[in-house]
Parts: sequence; C-alpha cells; structure tokens
Amino acid sequence: MGNEFRNIRDFDTLDRKIRKLKATAKALEQQWDENFDYLQDNYKTLVKNSIFKTPSASESMGGSIVQSFINNDRLRNSINRIIEHFAVKAAGWIDSFADRIIEKKRD
Repeated sequence: MGNEFRNIRDFDTLDRKIRKLKATAKALEQQWDENFDYLQDNYKTLVKNSIFKTPSASESMGGSIVQSFINNDRLRNSINRIIEHFAVKAAGWIDSFADRIIEKKRD
C-alpha cells in the first residue's frame, strides 16, 4: 500500500486519489448493505439449508450421523461458541450501520 502513495507529488494527484478511495469506500459500503439485506431476508433458509441438506436427511444414514453430531455435547458447545462469536460480530456491524444511518440523518 505504501508504493501507491509514493507517486503523489501534488494536490491534484492527492485529490484524485482521495476521490478514488471515497468511490471505492462507497462501493464497498453499498455491497455490504446489499449483503446484509440478503442475510436478513434469507437468514432462516440459509441456516436450515446449512444444517439439513435435503428434506429426507433425517431418514438417511447421513441423517443419523448428523443426529449423533447434534446430540454430542462437546460439539454443541463448540457450535454455540462459534455462533456467539458471530452474534457479537453481527451486533458490532449493526451498531456501526446504525451509527452511519444516524450520522446521515444529521447531515
């Protein structure tokens, strides 16, 4: 990243770089917002599909393997820790998103 900024020798080049970085930040923000909306709209389906690949999984041998994993306390505790970690991250993202919305409304 340092090499990118070595070519900046005057204010015009700096302004162009700032505009480019702001445009990139805006595009990333829009992409993040779209991804977050998709996650909100499809959360239940995504979770269900990630746990149960097919509707008949409980009747197959794979279903019995999944059932034995689900009944394993150590695995359940590990999964709960992972879910809690992602929940904390999601809460931080939501707080950041809310702060940006409130900041935009003030402007």
